[in-house]
Amino acid sequence: MRDEKGYTTDLLSRHALEFMDKNRDRPFFCYIPHEAVHAPYQAKYEDILRVPESVRDGTPLLSQQEYEELFLVTDGWTKLPKEQLSIVYSAMLISLDDGVGNVLHWLTDNGLLDDTIILFASDNGATPVGSNLPLRGGKHTMFEGGIRVPAAIWWQNGGLQGGRIYQGDFGYLDVYPTLCSLSGIEALPGLPLDGRNLSDELLSGSQTPPVPQHWVWEQEGVVRDGRWKLIYNLADMRLFDLNEDLAETTNLASDKPELIERLKKMHEAWLAETRCTPSYAVPRIGSETKAAPEGDVLEFYAEQTDAVPGPHAGLKFIFALGYGDEYRDAPSPGDTIEYDICVAEDGRLDGFFYTPSVGWIPAYLRNTGYDQFGRLQTSGPGPLGGQGVWERRVLGVGNHCPNRVPFNMMIMGNKTPGTYHFYIDNLVVRKADGRVIAMWKDASDSFQRWHEPPFMMTPDHKAFKNVRVEAVPLD
Repeated sequence: MRDEKGYTTDLLSRHALEFMDKNRDRPFFCYIPHEAVHAPYQAKYEDILRVPESVRDGTPLLSQQEYEELFLVTDGWTKLPKEQLSIVYSAMLISLDDGVGNVLHWLTDNGLLDDTIILFASDNGATPVGSNLPLRGGKHTMFEGGIRVPAAIWWQNGGLQGGRIYQGDFGYLDVYPTLCSLSGIEALPGLPLDGRNLSDELLSGSQTPPVPQHWVWEQEGVVRDGRWKLIYNLADMRLFDLNEDLAETTNLASDKPELIERLKKMHEAWLAETRCTPSYAVPRIGSETKAAPEGDVLEFYAEQTDAVPGPHAGLKFIFALGYGDEYRDAPSPGDTIEYDICVAEDGRLDGFFYTPSVGWIPAYLRNTGYDQFGRLQTSGPGPLGGQGVWERRVLGVGNHCPNRVPFNMMIMGNKTPGTYHFYIDNLVVRKADGRVIAMWKDASDSFQRWHEPPFMMTPDHKAFKNVRVEAVPLD
């Protein structure tokens, strides 16, 4: 399908219909992962013409050529004014409705509709282009607008004819065991399932007692226990009572320290049980970790002559390749990044930090990137032993699974001038299964173009001089 031409929503619908047609005489499972509505926001002109006036609200349509010229470029939709973007968004929904409708029509025409379980749901809340009202937040947030989504299930001959609202907890982990039960088949043997079979609750309309639920995201995690929801970040704990405040307008963290501590420990225990090491929590280490530099070490030196607001306004450059590209293992939930670090006698102990990165987007930012000592990397902590002492540092990266983190970046910058002079060695990824992926161990791993654009973001930074990065023998 990769090389097929056409509108993605139409292609997915067509392939789904072809699959069902081939399997019409036997039970089948058909998963249709429509991308609509999703960026890039692009719509067929024929669907744009169908957008109702209630959405257009008097906004005149552009010509077909004008829309198509914008859609030729992936980010062309970003040039659309808000009113036009709403029209394109609505047209994409129309196309999605058509695709779902075509599936239902096929089931009807083939006499299978009443015997088919149909589940329709979204993967996450809408972006700001859409709406999640009355919920707070949306996609890429841990507020209810990001993680509470609408869903509908229908099975005419099985007792799910519609007209009822199920108010209990139901998550994506529950879909597989529930569908297996409704279909009368056994779940595949293997690891214990985290999801629950909620078929009885759906059929009867009853509610099962809520169980603690957890989410992991790039900058924070969530634990929900009944009415209470904790958005977990060590630098910013937020507590909400969803029974009284579904819109999450009032943070109760300062009023309920004992509840915060209970939910915090609950989330940390769950992270340990699932062997997940996110960067927003202090990573667990199985035993004492000691630095063991040998052979080549990578020397960093820079003189900062003027003040900068902080590291993110300072010097940034990529010094080694990361992992997760086609040549190396992709990130897993239990991964940690480890390296040895030592500050020279003439080097400052603050104002710099290491981070894996996706291009120029650091993985450690906005209160993430805690080491095994509970220190936030963006604060630029030096080794606990001071200058001249090697330290082994362990950092979580599991919340970036399954995204790639293809680069390793160093960031320097402080409100006071000073000299940066430090060394690192043995930069590795330690997988949950014990495997180790080396990212920097000697001069052959150095990124030779670290000082050139685009690998150094600010090669002409006026606050820094005499910048060098080079592999040197360990003294």
